[in-house]
Amino acid sequence: MSVVETTLRAHPQLKGIFGVSQVGGPAVAKVLATKEFGAMKGNLQVLAFDDLPDTLKALKDGSIQGIMVQRPVTMGSLAVDHLISQIQGKEMQPKDIDTGVTVVNKDNIGTYTK
Repeated sequence: MSVVETTLRAHPQLKGIFGVSQVGGPAVAKVLATKEFGAMKGNLQVLAFDDLPDTLKALKDGSIQGIMVQRPVTMGSLAVDHLISQIQGKEMQPKDIDTGVTVVNKDNIGTYTK
């Protein structure tokens, strides 16, 4: 029995779930595709993490309502910029940099960028 199944059985009135890793959203979608939990699909608000093919498929079919998508292009660009600054001696201390996320839903699934 999965953690999702156990949670939904223990809390049938649950209003939402957030999948904190790339496997969380697809795991919830898989459970919502079963006969036992199928009636919850669309009523249980599911927010997932990362835009893997199974997560995007679940967003399209209504099992997931939103996906928090990282910005790998921004991450890579900033990493190179800061590496160059460190090599040139312009930046000596590491910094915490928020590269942001994009929230993807049915309205922007075809147009979002990383």
